[in-house]
Amino acid sequence: MLSRSWSQGKFVWYIKPYSVLRRQQENGEIARVVSAPFYTGVPGYKLRLMADLNGYGEGRGSHLSLFLQRQAHVLSASFDSSPAAPRFPAGPACELRLMFASRPQHVLRVVDQTGRGLHVDRQQSFRSIPSRSKHLMGRPVHECNVPIGFHTMAPLSELHNERSGFVRNDTLVIVYRCRI
Repeated sequence: MLSRSWSQGKFVWYIKPYSVLRRQQENGEIARVVSAPFYTGVPGYKLRLMADLNGYGEGRGSHLSLFLQRQAHVLSASFDSSPAAPRFPAGPACELRLMFASRPQHVLRVVDQTGRGLHVDRQQSFRSIPSRSKHLMGRPVHECNVPIGFHTMAPLSELHNERSGFVRNDTLVIVYRCRI
């Protein structure tokens, strides 16, 4: 079961049962673990998180891979084409925590559940990849834009070390934060 929570610009994604989902990905039963969609605000952009629990691309077999994807939504045509609509990269500041941040700041965080605060944070600025920014976070032409994120978000050896505290009670916690 994948559960989620969205409150005051913060999306918390509980990936559980982690071991079952990871095994299903290893066996090819599921391609990618995907969060429920959420919005950056009202009005806002519809996003979702995507995780490859056994890694993707250069992280395959060695790292957790974590991505953010903008989706089309019911108000996309009227909101996105409105002169008042913010350009996504210039508008909100967002964090993904296992974490990644950008300008808007996208920060992904893998949460240390021991309370020691040893989270794994990653940041990504869409402005740092200008040739792809519009394609990644601009108005969706299809159901979803191409995901952006990290192939090597966190080493699997660290996630699976019981003393690290990243996987507790068969649950991995990912946080996305958005400041508008």
